[in-house]
Amino acid sequence: MYLSLCTAQACTDASVHDSQMLEAVLRGPKAGGEGVWADSAYRSEAQERRLAEGGHRSQIHERAHLFCVPWAAATSFVRP
Repeated sequence: MYLSLCTAQACTDASVHDSQMLEAVLRGPKAGGEGVWADSAYRSEAQERRLAEGGHRSQIHERAHLFCVPWAAATSFVRP
């Protein structure tokens, strides 16, 4: 059995965001395209809904939630 992570491709000009081409490169669930792995740029409520309606199982990464602390606050406890 041959497995491949990338099974389709699409070429566009630079004005088209990658996430706009997701549906164009998806295989149907019966053709082995049930699981969908992608970067967090592809995640949206609408995209998740379309994937579920199409019988796909989303494995799209979630965005990291980093806590940014201003430099002054982060170093205020340090005494020179």
